Amino acid sequence: MATTKMPTAAALHSLLQTARPYILLQNSLTYYVDLPAFLILNGDFKSWHTLVTRRQPKETPMDYEGFAHWEERVRYNERCLAKVCATRKTVCAPLRGLHGLFVPVIKAGRCLGVLQTGVFLMAVPTEAELAALWKDLSGRNPLPNDEAFCAYARAVADTPVLDAELVAALTEALELFSAFLTGALDGAAAASRLDVLQRDVFARRLWHHQWVEWQAISPKFFRFNGDHRRLMAWEVEELGIERFPTTVMAAKREGTGKEWADALAAMSFQREARRVAPELGQTLAHPLGYYGTLLLTSADPATAAPRAAEEILNRAHEFSRRMSRRFGCKVWVGIGGTDPSGTALKGSYHEAVAALHVALSKGETVVRYRDLGPAAQEGSGLRAGIEELSRALLEQGRARAGERAAAFIQNVLMKTLGRPEASRRAFIEVIDRLLGALETRKGLDAQDLARFEADVIFKMETAFDLAEMVGRFESALDLLLSFLERPVSGDKYFRLNRACQAIDTGLNEPWTLPGVARQFGFSTTTFSREFARHTGRPFSDYLLHKRIEKAKRMLAEGLALEQVAEACGFRSVNYFIQIFKRKVGLPPGRYGRQKGA
Repeated sequence: MATTKMPTAAALHSLLQTARPYILLQNSLTYYVDLPAFLILNGDFKSWHTLVTRRQPKETPMDYEGFAHWEERVRYNERCLAKVCATRKTVCAPLRGLHGLFVPVIKAGRCLGVLQTGVFLMAVPTEAELAALWKDLSGRNPLPNDEAFCAYARAVADTPVLDAELVAALTEALELFSAFLTGALDGAAAASRLDVLQRDVFARRLWHHQWVEWQAISPKFFRFNGDHRRLMAWEVEELGIERFPTTVMAAKREGTGKEWADALAAMSFQREARRVAPELGQTLAHPLGYYGTLLLTSADPATAAPRAAEEILNRAHEFSRRMSRRFGCKVWVGIGGTDPSGTALKGSYHEAVAALHVALSKGETVVRYRDLGPAAQEGSGLRAGIEELSRALLEQGRARAGERAAAFIQNVLMKTLGRPEASRRAFIEVIDRLLGALETRKGLDAQDLARFEADVIFKMETAFDLAEMVGRFESALDLLLSFLERPVSGDKYFRLNRACQAIDTGLNEPWTLPGVARQFGFSTTTFSREFARHTGRPFSDYLLHKRIEKAKRMLAEGLALEQVAEACGFRSVNYFIQIFKRKVGLPPGRYGRQKGA
């Protein structure tokens, strides 16, 4: 019987060194630049390979089939690819306000292929520019209540913004990788320069989403260095701070009165906050939904508590002054509590957001959560309503407290005068109280609860308009109360969630209804019924829908039919073509050509 020999330490080291340039490119694009990348082979450019995906799949302003000009996009790609092949030089070309990079892969004077990135902005558009782009794209003027326009505005807000320096660094990174692919540059040299670009450019000039979210907002990392109060060397290098933050501040600029325009204003505000934060000392900035920014900071650990609190307060006022001068409008800051260890910032994060919304309602520039006694918190006009509704829901359930919930939503909208950021905080406070009650219940897996809590809060923080926010709040109430009233329903919900996640991440697997039911602890009949309730689709429809949606994305990236069929779990290319045409109305090959890459 043959045995598999483990590679020697030297062989393993050599393998890792060979892979390191790709790992560094993937890290930079996924965690900092937040762009996908593709390798396009052959002269006819019909063979596309995904090298890097976005950290969280998001729509771009080109993803709206109802008004996007796909044929124009195909022609754009063809022009750029032809230019790269003819000149053997990198091309950065615009299309309807968006840019993409096309980098040649050259060997022996011949263009073997092209590295291409997803689309990005080179500057935050103004209101007038966004309105002009929308009219050019859709043929109609933007209206605040136009759902398609609001979706487009949100997609713009989700699109990476890379200035000239970042575009230059990204170009260099892709050209280094191209030279590595052809053997013109050895792996060690490519990795060395890619590491410098990641540390000194991307990490210093772009958001640190994963670190902030996983370490502070929704802690998931275990600190392996054994010292919870000491940052690791790579954190110091990339974050630009020397000690772990102990306090979270939340800030927001004065709005424009138009939600879609506020999203653009928030983009500019967040980018400036990222620039200003290091100048304040030991401070790191991070986006707060579509409306504000978080500042993670700390005072000198050798300073006594009263002086440390004053240092943080002065930092908040300084930030407000600088940003007010920069944007010519009011800037409010809320300060959360301080965690001396710097490893439990979740509470400080929620307190900072709460204090920010108190500052908004009271008209004060800076508010500390620690200074808000019951009387001060009443100033928002909502504290009593939050406590009353939370108590009624916990004691009576949604069925009996439903009218109070509806009245509370109406009261929130009236009291906050429709300001999304203030309404959001009131809804989140109710959810926080219910989540706190849920955490005391036995029989629910702690990891499931943590994921659920992070998902609920994330959905509330990223709701784009009031209608979406209210809908998400009501859905969260229904779920939380069903868990509280019937603990078994929580366990069932999480098992169904895990089933969906398993299917979504393994669409190439041969899933069957009995097999999935058995895997997640259901009888076939019960699983069929509950899965349809949970997802809104019967199992077979859900599976096919997910496979078709994945196929659409892969076809739009230019991947071959054989590769798409296999990755999406279709038993043959012919069967895939037949099913795709029946569901979409176009053969997959034609669909891919229309959508472009």
